[in-house]
Amino acid sequence: MKLFIVFVILLFTFPIISTAQKYNPFPDSLGFWRVEYHDIDCLMGGSAFCEDYQYLLKGDTVISSKSYKKIYMKGMHRYQIASNVYGWSHWDSSYIGGLFDDTLNKRVYYVPKNSINDTLLYDFNLNVGDTLPQSYSYDISYGVQDTIIIDTIDSIQIGNIFAKRFHLDRAGFGKEYLIEGIGSTLGLLERITSFFEHSYSLECFRNGNLAGFVKYDTTTCDLIVGRSELTRENDTRISINPNPITGTSLLNIEGNLTENYSVVIFNSFGQKIIELTNPNKQATIRSKDFTSGLYFLVLYSDGDTEAIKFVVN
Repeated sequence: MKLFIVFVILLFTFPIISTAQKYNPFPDSLGFWRVEYHDIDCLMGGSAFCEDYQYLLKGDTVISSKSYKKIYMKGMHRYQIASNVYGWSHWDSSYIGGLFDDTLNKRVYYVPKNSINDTLLYDFNLNVGDTLPQSYSYDISYGVQDTIIIDTIDSIQIGNIFAKRFHLDRAGFGKEYLIEGIGSTLGLLERITSFFEHSYSLECFRNGNLAGFVKYDTTTCDLIVGRSELTRENDTRISINPNPITGTSLLNIEGNLTENYSVVIFNSFGQKIIELTNPNKQATIRSKDFTSGLYFLVLYSDGDTEAIKFVVN
């Protein structure tokens, strides 16, 4: 009877161990990561240090006789228009480097654009108590940092499978992880640091059409559309002629706009002077309606902004 019980225990234990140790690889193609970056001032609305961007795996490239998945990046960043006035500007998709997933040794490598040398990005052979190794994502020369240690290991469900998750004891606010097949809770190529004054956050990871990791809600899994991906007739351009304004000048808005758009004029101190919703695409600006000085005209449309400076004499 005792032999039978031991046999049953062994029979059911080995498959569980084998499944638990199976490595969850990175996507072969169509991998998607959406990341947000901000500092404390940005969260309070008083800084331009905010970015919202995404990585896409698309196609292969051969570097030094090794095949890598090509990584493309695009997104948008917040920029300062005038004092206390900020807008968002898009940058278009561009190739930034290659990703190699060594599934046998459970290590991931990254080679930057215009380089032929790759560097360790992630090592998923770690155990509890191990120090995070030097890598592209954890570079001890990147500012002053504490040593980061793996203090717990568990798993997280990604779609229909479970992937190992490694808790990083001193990273950020203490809630950051490495995750097999994804990278980290900071993103794909983001630096793992002990800083908390500024931070990266992985909002969504998707493997093909499957959203495997969503931080808040599925809207963060939407693709960011770059300016060059819009049709030519949808590109918006604003101009004021003549500029500087002495007497009258013509404001001209070219291109198709969304159903609800607005034009706002700020003075050089960031104070709102005029706000118009869905104005005519051509309008006259008269110098007598303003005091002399520098102004900023901002067009808000579909989450994007276009800004132009003008001077009133």
